Amino acid sequence: WSVTGVQTCALPISLDGLSELKGVYHASDDPAADPHAHVIVAGGDALIMPTLRSWVQRPCASLTLLHRRAKLDLPAADQQWLTQHIEQGRIQMMVGQAVGHQSSAGHLQNLNCTDPEGQTHVLPCQTLIQCLGLSPKLGPIASWGLAMSKRKVAVNTHDFGTSVPGIYAVGDINDYPGKRKLIACGFHEATLAAYGAAERVFDEDRAEAAREVFSSRGDDVAQFEVARERRAFMQR
Repeated sequence: WSVTGVQTCALPISLDGLSELKGVYHASDDPAADPHAHVIVAGGDALIMPTLRSWVQRPCASLTLLHRRAKLDLPAADQQWLTQHIEQGRIQMMVGQAVGHQSSAGHLQNLNCTDPEGQTHVLPCQTLIQCLGLSPKLGPIASWGLAMSKRKVAVNTHDFGTSVPGIYAVGDINDYPGKRKLIACGFHEATLAAYGAAERVFDEDRAEAAREVFSSRGDDVAQFEVARERRAFMQR
């Protein structure tokens, strides 16, 4: 059986020489605010929300969200908050992608962005904050013949099995009704997938023993014992 994962994505903006300039940050860098700086936040969906919520309260010349789509994949409350701040003019929205930049004395000054119609816009930018995260990329999995949903692997919510028996998908790579991209949900999915796999690999008595071990002991020893049981079974 197999549990699919995610691949780390590159920086949202990958331009020659950009990362070497002053004024270019990761979200975790938490740069100091400058009331004269034009700030652009770039990243993916929910990843950008903590940064936007923080910077909307800081002094800056302007705050712009750069995103490849006009509609973000956000929970309703986050989308309402973002829409409200855009309508109030506290956040500008630029739909498109960065294609170039200008700098002065080693400091970022402008970001060139192309919109969906192909028009290029030069945005003043002295502070660029790129929100990193994980990006689900199927890679070779796309050729496995798995049922798909929204360009992700469709799973059931009983044991997060895919359309192919014995293959499970957990985390951002999967999709099902009510899916939420939360770490807590990922742990829940992985737990049920592990139970489902145990029932498939072991007979019922051994599967129940494995469940009891994981339920009562969450340490490395417990995981080792279950792994050893599985290897012994596969070597028969």
